Amino acid sequence: MKNTLYNLKELFTEDVIEFYKNNKQEITSELLEELRNSGNIGKQIALNILDLNKDDDGYYLDANGNQIAYKRIPTLKGINTKLNISNIHIEEIQKCKNDIFYFMNNYIKIVTSKGVDFPELRRYQIDFLETIIPDEHESIVGLLPRQCCSADTMINTININKKEIKTIKGLFEECRNEVVCKES
Repeated sequence: MKNTLYNLKELFTEDVIEFYKNNKQEITSELLEELRNSGNIGKQIALNILDLNKDDDGYYLDANGNQIAYKRIPTLKGINTKLNISNIHIEEIQKCKNDIFYFMNNYIKIVTSKGVDFPELRRYQIDFLETIIPDEHESIVGLLPRQCCSADTMINTININKKEIKTIKGLFEECRNEVVCKES
């Protein structure tokens, strides 16, 4: 894998990336797929070659060459702006529209322990998304906490049904028992 990454960086120099940015008709779906299959560095190269034109100040340019930004933030494009997009952009937009996982895997970056990077979804996250995506499941609500504590985290003692609850796990179990009892 390291050898592949080294080759990618060696092959896709700033000049090569600039060539593709200026010649979008040369970018193919196969090229993007090969890059993305090489991991996060390849995904970033794909984003770089697909990126739209910017001026020297880092602002994106509209179809007329004017600066565009949302609230003067150069990395955010404004709404209702005419852009020069190519056929490969249209193909990518269509793929993203039809497949949320394609969009997430290739276009979303978040702050990770390694810095801003492409996230690796956990199996339960993928399962949850696959469950809620179909239209017939549009009424599903996920009550998902952030990773802020463990089941053994102590809480202020509360009394539920004359029981002292002292941990998150205990609270969860008691609430689950309440729901099960009401449904029976």
